[in-house]
Amino acid sequence: MIGLTSVLLRLCAPLCEPTMKVLLVDPTYCGVPDDEREIKQVNMIKSFEETTLLPAEENAKRVTADKFNFVTDLFFLTHKAYELSYRTSIDRYSRMYRELHNLQTSYQDVASTDPDSDMAKNLLRMLKQQLQQYLCVRNCLMEPENDSAILKFFEASAIWLTEVALISPKELETKCKDMLDFSPGKRQNKRLPEKIDFVPHMLQCIPENIIDNIVSYLNFSRHFPPGQFIQMYPSSHDAFFKMIVLFMGSSAFVKNPHLRAKLAEALEFFLMKRSSGDTFLSHVFDNHPDRSKVVSSLLNVFVSIEMTGQSVQFEQKFNYRRPMYAIMEYLWAKEEYVRNFRELAAEAEANMEATEPPLFLRFINLLINDAIFLLDESLNNLQQIRQLQEAQSNGEWSDLPQNERQQHLSNLHHLGMLARFDNILGRDTINILKLITTEIKSIFCHNSMVDRITAMLNYFLLSLVGPQKEKFKVKDKKEFEFDPATTVLEICHIYINLSSSDIFCLAVSQDGRSYSSQLFEYAENILIRIGGGQLIGEMAEFSEKVQRMERQYKQEQEFIADAPDEYLDPIMSTLMTDPVILPSSKVTVDRSTIARHLLSDQTDPFNREPLTMDKIIPNVDLKKEIEKWLADKHANVAPVVHEHNSQTDPFNREPLTMDKIIPNVDLKKEIEKWLADKHANVAPVVHEHNS
Repeated sequence: MIGLTSVLLRLCAPLCEPTMKVLLVDPTYCGVPDDEREIKQVNMIKSFEETTLLPAEENAKRVTADKFNFVTDLFFLTHKAYELSYRTSIDRYSRMYRELHNLQTSYQDVASTDPDSDMAKNLLRMLKQQLQQYLCVRNCLMEPENDSAILKFFEASAIWLTEVALISPKELETKCKDMLDFSPGKRQNKRLPEKIDFVPHMLQCIPENIIDNIVSYLNFSRHFPPGQFIQMYPSSHDAFFKMIVLFMGSSAFVKNPHLRAKLAEALEFFLMKRSSGDTFLSHVFDNHPDRSKVVSSLLNVFVSIEMTGQSVQFEQKFNYRRPMYAIMEYLWAKEEYVRNFRELAAEAEANMEATEPPLFLRFINLLINDAIFLLDESLNNLQQIRQLQEAQSNGEWSDLPQNERQQHLSNLHHLGMLARFDNILGRDTINILKLITTEIKSIFCHNSMVDRITAMLNYFLLSLVGPQKEKFKVKDKKEFEFDPATTVLEICHIYINLSSSDIFCLAVSQDGRSYSSQLFEYAENILIRIGGGQLIGEMAEFSEKVQRMERQYKQEQEFIADAPDEYLDPIMSTLMTDPVILPSSKVTVDRSTIARHLLSDQTDPFNREPLTMDKIIPNVDLKKEIEKWLADKHANVAPVVHEHNSQTDPFNREPLTMDKIIPNVDLKKEIEKWLADKHANVAPVVHEHNS
């Protein structure tokens, strides 16, 4: 099949640069039903059954051209041949690589204990056989002339896809009148739109395999050192980059979220150095005219992976996101991209209660979810690994039968793989949070987010620096990618990044699960050991501020301790400041509580009915009642408390400001004379210390 694909790729040479006959390819080819194939000269069998970028409505007939030319036939047949040959072989190659790695690890484990056993010999024989097959597949995939032909064909395909997607309604209307063909005809090289207002119907005819072929090739090739595999040249970067940014960022163009995630993964290709005569670094992130769309497109696909409506395995989801973290870290070093992040954050803050949660808010909510899941899983796995390692060291396995010893080794290896995966992804997630909080702070301190991020930070800091940290102390930490020192430093940086917010500091102190006055003392001891530098002093100042906020909060809580039950939020048991009524359950909750809940679950928490922020009803009467109750409480407290909270005379509630008070000169002189007489009568030694 690879041989057939090679022949078709050579026939496709005129479709590529500089001739670019690819612009004569009609995108409606796969929309032709089987009973019309012969009339319209469609030679690809079952083309109508291909999964397309956008699904057509059930039983709806797709608009197609009257007849298709040889160039169109050749284009789609070549993509299908590539899917059946190279794509299949790439999947097989990746699978064989993983199997080889696992087999090699198993052999090393067995050989280290009993190298002459039958099991060790069998594993070695299997290892040699699989290595031979692996090298054969690798050589097939890396034939240089085919490589060059594939690259040129895919560059042409990327240009064609972009031109089809960006066709104007007026141009399409003209083509629909003629019904002769829907091909782009010429290259217009339009800029990507700020907002997608028009989606051509031809996307309902274009098979997913065209994009899938391109991204699988780029994702495969980025795993090889410069010059070893793909002979890339800089001009092709623009075509691939534009196609990826356009189709990755919107479900209007590509319905399948998994395909969009693969596009995001392919974007990492441009971070790698490639060799074409001279080694160069891709220029697209600095010079491409559409580079300003990258951040919003990336966050869109990041969020969409969670919202597939399908059961997405955690491992698959994080495999998608891992290259996105690498891209974000790269972009954060460039001011124009940081500005894009800030703009999205500002937009989110302005629309915190929109019907659909803003993109940036959903993004950071998922980041926090990911960090909690990954670090928690990692610590659980490391704890189990430590227990197994201790049992092995203590000789508890020595008297076990061979098969049980092997089972324990397999369990240890499996847990190690899981811990390694979780540690790498957890570290990447925390790193992105650290980078973002250096520039964007207020959205993390919003009522709907602050409790979640403080609970997460406190829990993992306590796990890594508290009394239980020894539970995760495993042998060969590098083998499991466990680097607690780095994680502690990054968590502390996040604390400091957000420490200017009183709301954040208060939330840290109110986390009943992990916070105590000793938490930051533990952290300081660890920072001293790992070389925390300036961070040690900053954390000490932060700790003092948190404790001060805690004391103030306790005073306030004592002040409102007798609040009626109907003034308290039914979920959080705190005094409501902005009570709202949930329309279906009729329960009153605080606005911040329901806003936080709806970020993850858009249902009423009391009856599971659908709910969005625009449907909640402000409880104006209750809000006034609570405010009046607070005002009455303040009116009855000691003047010093009153002084901090109200600009009225505490004895008659009349308006009062500092400029209106009258000095009592006579009483002041009388007090000073009384003090002087007291001092004159005390013993000299006491006077000496006080005057």
